[in-house]
Amino acid sequence: MEKEDSFYALALVVVILLGLWIIKRLYIDEFVENFSEKYVLLTGCDSGFGRETALRLDSLGFNVFATCLTSEGQTQLTARCSKRLKAIHLDVTNSKEIREAFKFVVQNLPENAGLWGVINNAGIAKVGPIEWQTIEEYKQVADVNLWGLIDVTKVFLPLIKKERGRIINIASIGGRACLPHASAYSISKFGVEAFSDALRREMGPTGVKVSVVEPGFFQTNVTNPDILREQWQVLWTTLNHSLRQEYGENFYQTSVKNMLTGMVDTCASPHLYKVVDSIVHALTSRFPKSRYVVGWDANLLWIWVSRLPAGVGDALLNLLGEKAQPDACVVASSQRSQTSKRLNGNNNAVNGFAVYKR
Repeated sequence: MEKEDSFYALALVVVILLGLWIIKRLYIDEFVENFSEKYVLLTGCDSGFGRETALRLDSLGFNVFATCLTSEGQTQLTARCSKRLKAIHLDVTNSKEIREAFKFVVQNLPENAGLWGVINNAGIAKVGPIEWQTIEEYKQVADVNLWGLIDVTKVFLPLIKKERGRIINIASIGGRACLPHASAYSISKFGVEAFSDALRREMGPTGVKVSVVEPGFFQTNVTNPDILREQWQVLWTTLNHSLRQEYGENFYQTSVKNMLTGMVDTCASPHLYKVVDSIVHALTSRFPKSRYVVGWDANLLWIWVSRLPAGVGDALLNLLGEKAQPDACVVASSQRSQTSKRLNGNNNAVNGFAVYKR
């Protein structure tokens, strides 16, 4: 009886503590202060989420090291921001450049100071059927989205640990559910999710907090219709004769239409500030979330594709556009149907003959 009472008492304490924790997380959000004394490294600031986040952090008073791949991106960002923001060139696939950026950051930090945040935003996407893409294209996407992110994180980690700061990795809802013809992108983002989970657990004792931001479809270069259409066109025109015959023009046209109309036009939001809000919260809240799922499509559709049984998720995706079927599959299906009809006709004839005999 005493053991039973002890169990119920412990259960009650756990429930109370859990309830207080939930209330605190939902209703009592606390934020760090003195933004002007905090330094942040942000990658991929030429456009999209990176550019908008750099502008927001600068307006909040943070000292920002904003990395750009192009000189044009650097010039435009510098023109719009205060002197607190320093735009620097960085190709995250180049380890030498990452280490040069590290030296630049150290030289421009106050003595004995570290970084409050590293925001890994740089990313690219390649679309198309698995069978159409080369292994080099898969590697190119992973080099930027995954290996570059890991390289940047590892190099700058000592500066983050010094401040017990934040690492914020921009993944994607595509890192939770892989959509058709986005395998290269999703593979890299699944890797970002795994790396972030491991890093969060390993850095826990040091006080460093790690968050993942998982946007759905937003109007950035990743979902730019012209860029996506060009990628499909290059794949189709360079496809070998055998695969072109197997898939056919109709599959190509329908697949492009499904991606641009069924997904991008329907789901891609112009409200990039929602992603920026999540990044800022992860950077400034005393209790940042481990994951931020952002966008109506991510919360209402794609996240459930990852959670539902595979067959249900697949059926749901099939409802989102016209059926794109390779010509070879259509022919094979037609042949099977004709064969089945002939067999049924023969069986009926045999059965009729048997009845007549009786």
